Amino acid sequence: MKANVIAVRPFFHKSILPSESRISDVGSLKCHTPATHSRKKKTSRNQSAPGIEQPQAVSKLPCAVLHQLNASSTTTPNTEPNRLKTWAELNMKYTLLPLIAALLSPCSITAHAQLIVAHRGASHEAPENTIAAFQLAWEKQADAIEGDFYVTKDNQIACIHDKTTRRVAPKHPERTVATTTLDDLRQLDVGSWKHPRYSAERIPTLQEVLATVPDGKQIFVEIKCGTEILPLLQPQLDASGLQPDQIVIICFNQKVISECRRTMPKYRANWLTGYKEEQSKWKPEQSEVLKTLKKSGATGLGTNANLNVVDRVFVNAVRDAGRECHVWTVNDAESAKRFAELGVHSITTDSPGFIRNALRIVPSRTP
Repeated sequence: MKANVIAVRPFFHKSILPSESRISDVGSLKCHTPATHSRKKKTSRNQSAPGIEQPQAVSKLPCAVLHQLNASSTTTPNTEPNRLKTWAELNMKYTLLPLIAALLSPCSITAHAQLIVAHRGASHEAPENTIAAFQLAWEKQADAIEGDFYVTKDNQIACIHDKTTRRVAPKHPERTVATTTLDDLRQLDVGSWKHPRYSAERIPTLQEVLATVPDGKQIFVEIKCGTEILPLLQPQLDASGLQPDQIVIICFNQKVISECRRTMPKYRANWLTGYKEEQSKWKPEQSEVLKTLKKSGATGLGTNANLNVVDRVFVNAVRDAGRECHVWTVNDAESAKRFAELGVHSITTDSPGFIRNALRIVPSRTP
């Protein structure tokens, strides 16, 4: 993933550009490289000297550069080798000017440093772990979706969070996923509990969920069972058509993460943890978390979004250990902003559209 990287395309802001009336006759300026000093070759005012990349619009150079160029044009022939700096040198010297101008510009800049992960899809609005929820997440501009997966009686991988169907299919007799075939599970209405318009939703398979992931987006595959899923999981991930960096395996079970890293090293695997308060202390402590990350070989940590535990020291410790730090589940704007400030890699939420908007940063500068 390539989070926490904000690319700013350099440009010359109008506040540092000279007016046309202040620009001298720069069309006659010549650019030379050391290789061309002994053999001068005429160039038209629209053609660069050999090997020199000349800016497309000289009139958009800062005033300081133009003054330097004009001043240098009055040198004597004896100082010909140093007569003008090459365009390459000037470009290097003044690259920071447009960058600073861009950052200080009063214009609006929108930046998203963290990945927004849709928890079981856009599950605040649509029934969790259904195709409808995942499709809605993409419509809400989520960067990734997260889904939960169990193995069924007939060795199929089904997308469902709980061990049984009781919560998501209240109109039907309760079924245990591990002892029920996929065909039987697919008979259940797992959408109308959320709203009648979702009555046609059924428990999807892993393959169906993977097929929703667009180019450039990601999926966090949470394993809810044990290592028995891994021999079934790997071929389906490999055949999905997704790139390895689009897939992240996550699990609370340290053994599952260790096996994922051993058998499927090309995929990232994050160990998940929550916290319990015991005698005024939150467990596991930071040292225990780091120890487990190292022992399991996890590429990252998926931590419960507990601000009593996850502070700047905690996040920095995880990052310094060479691991990514992800938080779940964040549904309020203030917490999301705080975790963004801490520099976490991703924020998992039931409301990807809401959190996406909450993290829009529009810097403003007073004159």
